[in-house]
Amino acid sequence: MSGLIANIGIGTEVIQNDYDGAPIFREMQEETDSYGNVFIRIPKFYIRKDVSESKYEVMISKEKLPGFYLPALFWDFEIEKELPYFLYGKYKATLSDDGLRLESKPGKKPLVSRSIVQFRGLAKANGDGYQINDIHGIDVLQTLFRVEFKTMHSQSIHPGFTSGNTESATTGGTDGLAASN
Repeated sequence: MSGLIANIGIGTEVIQNDYDGAPIFREMQEETDSYGNVFIRIPKFYIRKDVSESKYEVMISKEKLPGFYLPALFWDFEIEKELPYFLYGKYKATLSDDGLRLESKPGKKPLVSRSIVQFRGLAKANGDGYQINDIHGIDVLQTLFRVEFKTMHSQSIHPGFTSGNTESATTGGTDGLAASN
C-alpha cells in the first residue's frame, strides 16, 4: 500500500486520506453495545514485521501469508477458533453511573487510580468477552497506525491533549477529527 496519502482534518476541513478506501481500513466501523458503549470494530488481519538495525518494515494482510502472524486477540482460546473481528473501545475507560462497569462513552472523565485487577473486574462486569486493553490490542493499533502514517510519533500527526492534567479532560475530545472527505 505504498504511495497512498494519509491526512487527518479537524472539523469541516476537507482532506485526502486514501486509507479510508483501502482493505482492512475501510471495513472498520463504529458499533454500540446494549449499554451504549461505543467501539470500533476492527476486522481480522495478519501482520508481518521485518526488523533489523537499519529498517523497520510492517505489512498487514487480510490473508495468511508466509511469515505473517495472527494477533492473539483474533483467536478464541476457549473454542480454538479464529475470530472475524474484535471490538476496541472508542473512548478511554470511564465508570458507569452505578459504579459497577467500565464504559466507552463520550463526554465523561476517564477512570484513573485503580489497580489492573480492579479495571479487569469492572470490564468483565459488562459480560462475556469484555476485557481491558492488553499488549495484543496495542500491537494491532500500533501496527495500523504505522502502516497508515509511516511513523510511531503520533503527535507529529495530531498533538492530542497535551496541556493540563488528564483527569480534567473528558472523553470524545477528538470526535471532530475527520479522516477524509
